[in-house]
Amino acid sequence: MNKRIKVLVSAVLAAVMLVLCIPFTAAAADVTGTKITTLADLTTGEYVIVSTANKVVQKLDGSWVLVGDLTNGATVTTADANVWTITVKTEGGKTYAKLTDSNGTSIAPSGGNNNGIKSGSYDWLVTVKGENFVFAGTGSDTVYLACNKGSSYKVRGYKTTTCNNDATGYPTTFVLYKVGEGSGSGSEGGNVDTPTFVKPTTPEGIVNALYSLESGATLAEGPYTLEGVVKSIDTGYDTGYKNVTVTIIVGDMTDKPVKCFRMKGDDAATVAEGDTIKVTGELKNYNGTKEFDAGCTFVTVKKAEKPFEKPTEPKDIVDALYALGKDETLPGGNYTLTGKITSIDEAYSDQYKNITLTIVVGDMTDKPIICFRLKGDGADALKVGDNITVTGTLVDYGGKKEFNSGCTFVLATAGEGGSGNEGGNTGSGNEGTQGGGNQGGTTSPDTNDNVAAYIAVAVVALFGIAYVSKKH
Repeated sequence: MNKRIKVLVSAVLAAVMLVLCIPFTAAAADVTGTKITTLADLTTGEYVIVSTANKVVQKLDGSWVLVGDLTNGATVTTADANVWTITVKTEGGKTYAKLTDSNGTSIAPSGGNNNGIKSGSYDWLVTVKGENFVFAGTGSDTVYLACNKGSSYKVRGYKTTTCNNDATGYPTTFVLYKVGEGSGSGSEGGNVDTPTFVKPTTPEGIVNALYSLESGATLAEGPYTLEGVVKSIDTGYDTGYKNVTVTIIVGDMTDKPVKCFRMKGDDAATVAEGDTIKVTGELKNYNGTKEFDAGCTFVTVKKAEKPFEKPTEPKDIVDALYALGKDETLPGGNYTLTGKITSIDEAYSDQYKNITLTIVVGDMTDKPIICFRLKGDGADALKVGDNITVTGTLVDYGGKKEFNSGCTFVLATAGEGGSGNEGGNTGSGNEGTQGGGNQGGTTSPDTNDNVAAYIAVAVVALFGIAYVSKKH
C-alpha cells in the first residue's frame, strides 16, 4: 500500500514539474488613456498616440512607425504595447518632446532634411493645432512627423513642403491620450521626472509661455517685460487711481494679444493706439485672458505718428516745407504759393523753355523758395520784383527748399508790386487768387459809372423843376 502511494505521489510531482516547464506567454494588459488638448496638459508620462485618421501609432519597425486600427473619443483603450513614453521639456518658451515606444526605442528624423525616420534620442518641437498636436523637426530638419495615406497611414518624417502641399495625403496632426495620472513609468517601469521650468527670455518665448498657461495660472519666475504696439484702449485713464487698461501686440504675433490690466506710468493719461510701449509686470491667464496683472508699469518707447494734415495757408505751407528733413518731399501732392521774385538763379533756356529763380512769400524773407526749372507763358520775361503764383511739388533737395522740376507759374503782377498789407496784388496760398492790399492806393470809379450818375441827378432835377412850375 505504501509502495502504491509513493508511486502515485511521484507521478503527481512529475506532472507538476512537466507543467511548470512548459513555456507560456501572459495575456497582454489593456490600458486606458484620457484625451488631452493643450500644451499645459502635456507633461512627461505615458501616452497613446492616435493619428487623425483613427490609427493608433504603435512602434518603430525599420523605416516606418507602424499603426493599427482604433476607434477614439474622449478616452481610448488599447494594448499596453501601443503605449509611448513622452518626455517633455520647455526651453525658451517652446515645448519639446522625446518620443519613446514600448520597446524603449526613441524616434528621430532621418536627418539631412530628408523624408524618413530612425531610432535615436531627439527633441521634437510640439505645437497645438485645434485640439490636436503637431510634432516638428528642429534646426536643419524642416520636417513633420506625419502619416502617409498611400502607405496605410504609417508614420515617419516628411518635409514640410510635402505636407503643406498635400495635407490630406500627409496629415500631421495627432490626438494624445494620457495613460493614468501624473508621470508615466517609461518602458522600464521607472519614474520619469517632470522637467524643471526654464524661464523664457525672448519676446516670442514669453508670449508663447503665457499662452500655454492654464486658466488662473501665473507665469513662473516673473516679472517679465514685453515691448509692443497698443492695439486698443480697453478702459480709459482713471484720474483717481491713475491707471489705464490697454491691449498690446508683441512683434508680429497678432493672434496672441496681451492685455495690460490697470497699467500705470507717467504717460498713462495720454497713451494712445499705435504707441509703442514697454510693459513690466506679472503675466497670468485670467479666465482665458492673457494679461499683465494689475500693478504693471510701462514706459513709452515711441508715440504713434499722427496722420499728415495737408497745410492750406501760405505760412503753414512754407513752415511745413522748412520742417522737412534732407531730401524729403512734402506729402499732399501739389501746392500753390504766390511770392515775389528775389533772384534769377539760372537764366531762361530757349531749348528747354524753363528758368530757375527764387521767390519770397509775403514777409517770410528768412524762408526763400527756389523754383527749379519753372515753366509757363512769359517765363523768358520774368525779372526780379515780379509777383508770380507757382504750382508744383515741394521738396528738400540737399538742404535747399524748392518747388521741384516741372513746376509752373502764372504772373501775378509785374514790376515792383508789393504783397499783402504793403499794397499791390497778393496770392492766397493754394488757391492762387489775387487780392488787393489794404493800402494798395486809391481806387477810382469807372468813368461810365460817373457819367450815368450825373445824368440821373440832372433828370431828377429837371423833373422837380417842371413839377414845381406846374403847381404854380
